[in-house]
Amino acid sequence: MGIFGGLSTPLGEKVDKTVIAKGTRVTGVIHTDILLMIDGEMEGEVHSSSNVSISVNGAYRGKISAKHITVSGRMEGDIRCERLEILKNGVVNGEAVVRELTVEPGGRFFGQSSEAKPAESGA
Repeated sequence: MGIFGGLSTPLGEKVDKTVIAKGTRVTGVIHTDILLMIDGEMEGEVHSSSNVSISVNGAYRGKISAKHITVSGRMEGDIRCERLEILKNGVVNGEAVVRELTVEPGGRFFGQSSEAKPAESGA
């Protein structure tokens, strides 16, 4: 799959997304209003009014602000979001300013977290 694509919903509708595929390394700044899926490696900044997902194969280093961030892979840096979910096998190392933080068994968080006010959450 290329860097841009769409997911089909159960009703057959397309949901726009951007994918950084496994085996791909990106450095830079991304501004997006659609789902960003990181299956490869990225270093830089992400500013999203939507959701960001770092897959089990994905790795991210830098600053990230989004509505909802899900981590199954590795993430290091500064996080600003409404909801941060660290799933089984997910590792987050850094500072998180969030409204809601969930860590599943097997997930790990190293660093500091604080509660965001609605304007700070990045969404």
